[in-house]
Amino acid sequence: MAALAAAAGVAAVAVPAAATTTPAFAEPRFLEPADLPPHPASPWYGGPAGCAKKLMQKDPDLTATGKHYGRLNVEEGAHVYGLHTASAWGSSDINLVSVGREGNTVTIVRWSRLGTFQHAQVADFKKTTVTAVNRLH
Repeated sequence: MAALAAAAGVAAVAVPAAATTTPAFAEPRFLEPADLPPHPASPWYGGPAGCAKKLMQKDPDLTATGKHYGRLNVEEGAHVYGLHTASAWGSSDINLVSVGREGNTVTIVRWSRLGTFQHAQVADFKKTTVTAVNRLH
């Protein structure tokens, strides 16, 4: 699974990727945390299912579970991830994040709400991700 770099404040954005030439049908290559600029409030982190583990290490009152919902066949590809967090005091949040690429442009889409994995609108979110990647150029 490709690494996903994440930090607080991820939103739907289009960001130019590095100015390198890639084959037309290559798998997307994602940034590593070390490739990102310094963040003033917290370190960048990334990797398969690593967000949940790092969140629980940072806050022992938090339980977190990550899921990879798979690759979407759009342009050079996109991946969809889910993250559920529950606190000892009763909060429960579900987040969906996708990362996709067309050419040298990358998009990140984030959706969240109160709830669990059962409340995640994964099929709708995948459609939104496909739309976002298709609209990059």
